[in-house]
Amino acid sequence: MQIYKVVFLFYSSYFVISMMGNIFIDYDKISFRTIIIYFLYMILFTLSAYFMNKKTKLSAYFTNKENIFTALSRKIKIFNVIGTSKILISPNIVIIPWLILLIITISYTWGIQIQSYGGIKFIIKNAYTIRESSIGSKADIVNPLIMYFNNTGTALLTIIMCMFIKTNNKKYLLLSGLALILIALTDLLSFGRISLIYSVFIIVSLFLVFNIRLKLSHFLMLFSVFVITFIPRLIRGSFDNFQGTVSRYAPYFNFHLPSFLNPVISYFIYYFSSIFALDDYLSEYFENIGSNNLTYGEKMFTPVFNIFSRIFNFNRVNLIEPSAHIPFDYNIFSIIKDIIGDFGLVGLIIFPVIFGVIFGYIFKKQTFFYNCLKVYLLAWLFYTPIYNAFSFGAFFISCGLLLIFSLLFKMRRIDEKG
Repeated sequence: MQIYKVVFLFYSSYFVISMMGNIFIDYDKISFRTIIIYFLYMILFTLSAYFMNKKTKLSAYFTNKENIFTALSRKIKIFNVIGTSKILISPNIVIIPWLILLIITISYTWGIQIQSYGGIKFIIKNAYTIRESSIGSKADIVNPLIMYFNNTGTALLTIIMCMFIKTNNKKYLLLSGLALILIALTDLLSFGRISLIYSVFIIVSLFLVFNIRLKLSHFLMLFSVFVITFIPRLIRGSFDNFQGTVSRYAPYFNFHLPSFLNPVISYFIYYFSSIFALDDYLSEYFENIGSNNLTYGEKMFTPVFNIFSRIFNFNRVNLIEPSAHIPFDYNIFSIIKDIIGDFGLVGLIIFPVIFGVIFGYIFKKQTFFYNCLKVYLLAWLFYTPIYNAFSFGAFFISCGLLLIFSLLFKMRRIDEKG
């Protein structure tokens, strides 16, 4: 797969679809400056991925450099080693213990949750309040390490689904379903949906990475998973068919939209409105360009800051942003806002190039775990219009685990064939 084409087509399509939202929503007009900044980010990302993907001096430099993890793995003699650098492991050594531990820790966390609130009925009845109190909260239900581990389900789902594609063994399809249930249960602890939405992007990414031709059954599976993402919002809205959300936007519709479209409308606005919020942010940013206080990585590298905050006891980074007015209140700004807020316009030049180099390098690799990492990074790409997903500890740690597996291991029966 030529990743630079995916990057270009995705960001181009996203922009076009966002602009089409003006057909039924009276969005505030965005400035030409915002459009230039958006396409500058896209072009730099695309070009750097292109030069890494093709046979150039840049790609040759990175491809031929031996990394420290590869060098260390040559010293490890615990398992069989393929070639000179990778440790050979069995699928069951990775998947089964990980799955069992997740079942135990998520069950334990739910037990604490039920004990804290007094029962399932109370939790469901007060889902909205629980959700609001959990946003930006410093309080932990259980040990933070357990919570972080609970959120590695998306990495496990990626590995299991890649195993299913490579082996066509129905066992892995069933295990994928179990992993998805665990992800849903984790999101339901706070009645959020970020991991479920990431799971949808993982499934979409699988088709692209493995070049799978779409069939009706695939669409039905994807639609089913997408519908599952409705559950946390429906519960906290007392099963109001998203009416509580859509009613906030209805005064700004250009014409009446039937209520059965509420889920589609809600998700469209959630995912495709960020460029308008970015415009609102950039307008204020350039008005105060001499006095803006850069945050130097707090947003881009939030998990790292928050880990140090636990060690050195300073305030954690709060990911909840003040709302923009587009014209309704909306507080999702895309990864571009995080980059500029942290590092200014210089960051807007540097980070897309870094992203492109990383993508171009990884998408040239062909081992099983590198394919898993490709899927996970592509899901991150699909998330960037609304968030830098790796500013959430859950996705940052999961990606780190997949990176370690990619650098150190090969999968028995899969990579042996290669």
